[in-house]
Amino acid sequence: MKFREVDMSNDFDFSVYPNCEIHCVVIEINGERDLSDAVSEISQKIADTSWISKLPTFFRDAFLANAPKTIDKIVNEILNKVASGLNEKIGEYLVSFSAQQALETLFHHYRLPLAEILKEQLSNNPGFDFHTISHKDNLIHGEAKYGGKDTRWADATDQISDFIDENKHQGEQGWLYPFLSAPVIANVNEGKRGFTAAFSMHAQKEKLIFRHAMESDASKKIAQYEEYYLIAVVIC
Repeated sequence: MKFREVDMSNDFDFSVYPNCEIHCVVIEINGERDLSDAVSEISQKIADTSWISKLPTFFRDAFLANAPKTIDKIVNEILNKVASGLNEKIGEYLVSFSAQQALETLFHHYRLPLAEILKEQLSNNPGFDFHTISHKDNLIHGEAKYGGKDTRWADATDQISDFIDENKHQGEQGWLYPFLSAPVIANVNEGKRGFTAAFSMHAQKEKLIFRHAMESDASKKIAQYEEYYLIAVVIC
């Protein structure tokens, strides 16, 4: 799995979003071995519940009551079936995980457990798919879309825009609270945060895709916040 930031300075006028830090990233997953390694790493990361033991007792008990059920479902019922091919659900886990890893590697973000593990239901929870904490102590909400042979940037950005309208980002604050430091909470209280649109990409003109994404009505809304990451995942 390879990560690289795409320089869009000659292809997009960033001054139209003066208050937002914007980055465009491509992740390349090349061949069956690379894909197999990525899926194996996802399974290991999801199955690792060491983060629960680091929480205060109140929150630890809550997550112990819910998280293991979802972890078992994801690892045993979904990821272990990847040999039969990538479907939309497995693809979205792959996009979510690789996007988090890219944010950590390229921009020194701190990764939170996948959102589906933290929520109280077993699966199919509405809301953002993953979260990170940025180098600016901003909470970053991530949405992942996988579409087989389709490029799904519009689905990811439109979903984020809809979630902002529905205040999904604010609704998540309760169960994210035990993972947030005082500076992050202070930024959240001031309305400062960011978003990641992560999506599968199969077209070759990556700069054109990123430019279209950044010029969209959805991005105009997203870029009103402090940070915005567009991450394209190419599975070769």
